[in-house]
Amino acid sequence: MHRDDLTDIKTNLNHNFVRTCHYTQDKYVYDLCDSLGIIVCEEVPNIKNQAFSEDVQEQQLREMIRRDRNHPSILFWSLGNETTNATDSKWAVEEDTTRFIHARHIYNNSAGDYVDHTDEDMDMENLLRCTVRGWYNKDVKPLEPQNNQETGTEEFQHRMARIMGASQRGRIDMGNGVMWLYADHGADREYKYSPLKHVNPKGWVDAYRIPKYMYFLWQANYCKTPMVFIHPHFWRKPYLGTVRDLTVDSNCDSVILKINNTYKGTLYPTKDNFHTVTFNSIVIEQGTAEAIGYKKGTTISSKITMADTASNLVLSSNFLKANAAGNL
Repeated sequence: MHRDDLTDIKTNLNHNFVRTCHYTQDKYVYDLCDSLGIIVCEEVPNIKNQAFSEDVQEQQLREMIRRDRNHPSILFWSLGNETTNATDSKWAVEEDTTRFIHARHIYNNSAGDYVDHTDEDMDMENLLRCTVRGWYNKDVKPLEPQNNQETGTEEFQHRMARIMGASQRGRIDMGNGVMWLYADHGADREYKYSPLKHVNPKGWVDAYRIPKYMYFLWQANYCKTPMVFIHPHFWRKPYLGTVRDLTVDSNCDSVILKINNTYKGTLYPTKDNFHTVTFNSIVIEQGTAEAIGYKKGTTISSKITMADTASNLVLSSNFLKANAAGNL
């Protein structure tokens, strides 16, 4: 999984910088970053709010730096978020004077004497927003674009990333930031309006590594490989016969839309529209919607096909068979 994730981050998202989570990563992560050419901001173990003594905190930090300091990919040692106790900057610089010491949102002037890089130099949680694919009892939950961490749909996150002041800490075209975070993961807290408890849903991919809309918005704006992605939200049976707008992300020069192979129009993704185009007033039909992108002689397609009415359900396995005794 480490290799798949970091290869995806480097190759498919065109990122060259990662900030680790607040625990010591497997050594293999840094081997991969060395080989892939990914710059790393490594977080020290975040145990300040746990029942550990200062001696244990110091031991954890020193052991991590001694283990990882020979990795050329590591540029920063980071002391965490919103801390009122960053005195471990002294321990970090005692172990390694060759790297930046980063800390984000230091409170009460407690950074210590050795922090030389903060969130004012680089926002380490740009475009931060909780996202889910929908709610159990409805398709759309009305949420206003506010500067907080309330949970919204993928469509909401996608829209907020293109509006100045709407996303948590910036718009997708604002530089000098790290996008938090790559994948949904378990958490010991609950996020407002999120239907999944104890899950941090800020990822650009879900826990199964299925991309959310922000993933494709980023690709359209910052990746060179031709891509096109048609948003599937409205192409479902509850919307049959209604008139909706269909959104497409693409870095192609032009995009055409076909509904059941019938031409519906051509639009042009540009930097000014965040490489996102909207085909207005499309009647939702049973069948297939296809966006076709053209870029310098290359043609690429994205299709969504509406599921037909279910008539039968069959469970099967291609790998294992069990007899009545339960033996495999």
